[in-house]
Amino acid sequence: MIIGTPNVTSSPYASEGSEAGHINLKSFSSLKESLSQYYSKVFMFGMNDEVLHTGFGPMCHYLMALAVQPINPVK
Repeated sequence: MIIGTPNVTSSPYASEGSEAGHINLKSFSSLKESLSQYYSKVFMFGMNDEVLHTGFGPMCHYLMALAVQPINPVK
């Protein structure tokens, strides 16, 4: 699964329209923790401007996660 969300640490800088459309923001660690309950491997990425990276999570404006190997796959 691939999922993304604005980083909660960037919310003070978000526009009013952006805040209205984005609810339940996650931090780098809380997104990874949430997905780790359902997937055995979670790879975290951050995005600033046009750059996708694996750098320091709290400084990312946008978070993306690649989650693989479901712990209890649907049969």
